[in-house]
Amino acid sequence: MYILFFPLIFIEHYLGNMVVNTDSRAIEQSGKLSHRIKQNIPLLFMIWLVLTVISPHQDLYKAFFHLIIVPAGFILILTRQAGINWKDPFLSTALVFFAYTGITTLFIGLGPMENQLRAFRWSVEITFGVIALFIWMPSVIQNPKRWGRFFLGIAFIGSTAAILLFVFYSYLGSKGYGRLMGLGALYNSVTMACILLIYFALGNFLLQKNAEKLSFKDKALIASTFFSVCLAVLLSQSRMPIAAMVVYTLFLGMMVIIRRPKTMGYVVVASLLGVTALVLLLGYLFGFEGYIDRLLIRGGSYRIDIWTGYLLYVPDSWLLGFGSGTEALFHPATEGYWKSNNLRALHPHNLFLGTLVDTGVIGLSFLSALIILLVRAIFKYDATIEQKVRLFGILGLIFILTLTGSQTSVSSIKAVWLYLWIPVIFIWFWCHKAHDLENDVYGA
Repeated sequence: MYILFFPLIFIEHYLGNMVVNTDSRAIEQSGKLSHRIKQNIPLLFMIWLVLTVISPHQDLYKAFFHLIIVPAGFILILTRQAGINWKDPFLSTALVFFAYTGITTLFIGLGPMENQLRAFRWSVEITFGVIALFIWMPSVIQNPKRWGRFFLGIAFIGSTAAILLFVFYSYLGSKGYGRLMGLGALYNSVTMACILLIYFALGNFLLQKNAEKLSFKDKALIASTFFSVCLAVLLSQSRMPIAAMVVYTLFLGMMVIIRRPKTMGYVVVASLLGVTALVLLLGYLFGFEGYIDRLLIRGGSYRIDIWTGYLLYVPDSWLLGFGSGTEALFHPATEGYWKSNNLRALHPHNLFLGTLVDTGVIGLSFLSALIILLVRAIFKYDATIEQKVRLFGILGLIFILTLTGSQTSVSSIKAVWLYLWIPVIFIWFWCHKAHDLENDVYGA
């Protein structure tokens, strides 16, 4: 199966050997350059993540990734400083999945050829995206306190900026009472809520590694970020993220009570105060009944009809699907079901159904294999039950967030990278840090 991503191994090993055989001075210079790049990879990712929550243009974080992070990753691969274990089972499975998706869509994709070429480009982008995350992630695992504060910090900045934009632009600016949106990758209400929840979950998990030693500043950062993110999610009026937030909040409260049963009273009081503050704010902005009406007015957002159309008009081969990124306009259900029911053709709005429709049973099997690897890694992780449960909590949060809002995991650089690929690769590395990272398997 390694044949499908042989070019990547070729770049590192064969071209790396070419570098070794060049002039010694050039080797020394390239070695210094790659060493500096290796040292600055964490900084580059910090800048990139900040851009996802605060950049004035929604595509600036994409441009930064393509123009800065990808070339930096290429240099590390060429100089054999990437520190990637190409035999890593999660990486191997993911790369074969991407290759399969990109290649098959060229032959079976519906619609114009330019759509299939675009989907092929997506598979190339996500390939280098995941490789870049594998280069960066050891830094996160080895510096949990620093990165925990960082994730909480950008979640706080992103949610606060979005709330201020909503209040002064939509509310006080007499632009109506629309749904909250933020800057950078947070420009869409649904994906904004998903990204902020994942950033908070990662930051909170990293700091909770040594919960007994948390400083007052760290506790204040967790509490303020949690409140700000919850308010932003509620103002987004995105129902599945709101449900995910409620479930995850109950989960976190349960974990605190289990760790320290005597704190149950404090948890209940703090929860009541937080809920009361949020309700009062929503009541002030919309009126409580008005807010509930806003959530209910969209009904089911035609999710059942969308899913019904996709399931009624199956591809000729369930094994391969319709092709990655096939637009709903070209799906047989458009003429056969959606138009006759006065419905607009929309993408599947479900990660698993979207994967099945686009890439068939084979693609869904790859996605399932990645999930199984993650679950197995958590079970085998040599840690306390509490840490394992917290990891399952993050995995469960990802699952809820992708139930009604995502289309595919194989895409160009989009929000799904932030609330799907970053947390799942984080979980994978975290579960293997005790063995692989300490033995320099990843060259950290």
